[in-house]
Amino acid sequence: MRITEDTPARLILKINRRVIVDLAGGVFFCLGLGLAIGLVPNLWGLAETLGFFLGVGFAVCGLFVVFANGTVTVTFYGPDRVMTRRSTGIKRTEQIDIAFDEIRAVLVRSQEDEDTIDIELSDGSTLPLEKVTTENADVAEIAGRIRAWLHAQGALS
Repeated sequence: MRITEDTPARLILKINRRVIVDLAGGVFFCLGLGLAIGLVPNLWGLAETLGFFLGVGFAVCGLFVVFANGTVTVTFYGPDRVMTRRSTGIKRTEQIDIAFDEIRAVLVRSQEDEDTIDIELSDGSTLPLEKVTTENADVAEIAGRIRAWLHAQGALS
């Protein structure tokens, strides 16, 4: 997670695709596909049939991981008083727009040794900026910068 633009009108954060997640998904896919293809000629026994379906399951999980992994861009746009969280991946784009009036707090959430930033909304729910928590030493500093930027916009009291 890093700040790519910090101006009085706009604050942009970018969270890049995790290459290690793509690699893990690719390994799952290849192992599952190899297992399934290797067992196709031997499907007359129960163990081989179960192994075949296990291989297909691994391949499907690997594809899901690769397709679900993506880049997240969070834009705080002052003139329109809106925060946009845009998540893009292979064959998918998801966008959430939230008015500054709905933002109650910017929180740092810690799980074990990993931290991420959540936006607390006026209805009490939270919106994580990242889908996966990571070891990121700059999370507290970035959260502080978001708070200061939103405060300068009059969005946080």
